[in-house]
Amino acid sequence: MKRLWDEMRALPECDFSAIRTASTKISLLIPAKSATHCLRATVEKAHGFFEARFPGEFEIILIPTVAGEKPEKTEGETEGESGDAADRTFELAEQLSQEFSNVRCIIHPGPVGKGAALRTGFQASRGSHILFTDADLPYDLGFFEKALGKLDLGYSLVTGNRRLKESTFELPIGLLNLAYRRHRLGMLFNSFARFMLGIETTDTQAGIKAMSRALALSVFARPLCPGFFFDLEIFLTAQGSGKRWLDLPTVLFLGSEKSTVRILRESYLATFWLNRIWSRKLRGVYGGKSQLPWLPRLFSHAPLLTKIRIHLKWALTPYRRISKYLPPKGAILDLGCGHGLLAASLACQDQVPRRVLGVDDNSVLIEQAQKAFGSLGGPKSLVFEKGWFQPFPKERFSGIAIIDGLRKFSSENQTRILRDAAQRLAPGGTLVVRERELQWGLEPPSGSDPETGQNWVEFFYEQGFEVRSEPCGNPVFRETLYVCEKPHHA
Repeated sequence: MKRLWDEMRALPECDFSAIRTASTKISLLIPAKSATHCLRATVEKAHGFFEARFPGEFEIILIPTVAGEKPEKTEGETEGESGDAADRTFELAEQLSQEFSNVRCIIHPGPVGKGAALRTGFQASRGSHILFTDADLPYDLGFFEKALGKLDLGYSLVTGNRRLKESTFELPIGLLNLAYRRHRLGMLFNSFARFMLGIETTDTQAGIKAMSRALALSVFARPLCPGFFFDLEIFLTAQGSGKRWLDLPTVLFLGSEKSTVRILRESYLATFWLNRIWSRKLRGVYGGKSQLPWLPRLFSHAPLLTKIRIHLKWALTPYRRISKYLPPKGAILDLGCGHGLLAASLACQDQVPRRVLGVDDNSVLIEQAQKAFGSLGGPKSLVFEKGWFQPFPKERFSGIAIIDGLRKFSSENQTRILRDAAQRLAPGGTLVVRERELQWGLEPPSGSDPETGQNWVEFFYEQGFEVRSEPCGNPVFRETLYVCEKPHHA
């Protein structure tokens, strides 16, 4: 019961104004409780990974939990056999901090819980980018290389998502049933959390995340759940403050049946913490959720049929969902922008100043967009021009969107347009393409690819992109969203 009470105690509000400013790029926080069996291998692997990619720009902070007296090892007992709360993790963490450069040991005295330990580690951190993962390193570290690129592009939070179809599990065949049960249980919990709290992700509890220092200050400065439900508060803080965040696929390694999650205990805590977090959300503790303005109202000057078309498009197209894949920093190109709804929504919802360009070969649509959105953000941040790439011959874009535009062209012109887009995209940038076809057995529009979309995926791979796709439709249209990442070394 004492452990349950420890986890139910929220950490008090704290003034973080005295925390040092960032003096390095990366702080990797690793809560280490009962981790004697795996901590050395984790530090060796993580240190080698960051030293090879970010030499001199990182620190690894080990956060052993030492609640109460440090246990004494009994005679004849080998390291890691005691099964006590500390499990010699503190001594090992201290030893590793002396053996490896850029590794520090920060003791967490309590209360018990991952959220509480991370808060202690963050107070001692010096990185502009805050990363964390579990002590047994169950996720592929390659996630962090991609996540850091996204943080550099202006995202405030990048999280691993085990539910994405591009994510993979690596495990012995004997653990297949266990992995399936955990997967189903996680889906059930996330469905309930999304319904109750309005969190827009299918995997809140993945133990690998990266965030900006500014977001970490907002998350850890207020009262926080000490246990693993603190992940919910990270998402609510990001959404409430209008920060941009993104899910990325990840690779999960499941090597044993051990788990820190106990179903009965966590079910009891879930009832308490979900209600408490929900109450905080209602009181506005996490801030107000950033909402897009109702942009169709700006088309009051347009003909009636045009206004009806714009309202339908706004209702049937998830602009918030599409826009979250486009980087918050750099120039963004909305290619085939039509009436400019996506370009205008990007200019409205992002707090980071940037240039958004909407281009289309239809001069009537461009004129209507200019008239409707000419005052949004000023002429330097939102521009509409007639044409395709011609007005911007030397522009390099951090993001390019082509939404429902390729189907107007022949297959030959589709290929040319996408190749031009790939060349104009800056390394590390994102190309977002959505295409659709009518359901109920009707023929797809002229120039569209086969129903599976596999030809598009293969084409994107040929251009050097890393591709993920997901349904992005409605009851009328079957639509697929292709998110294509251009490697940083391209």
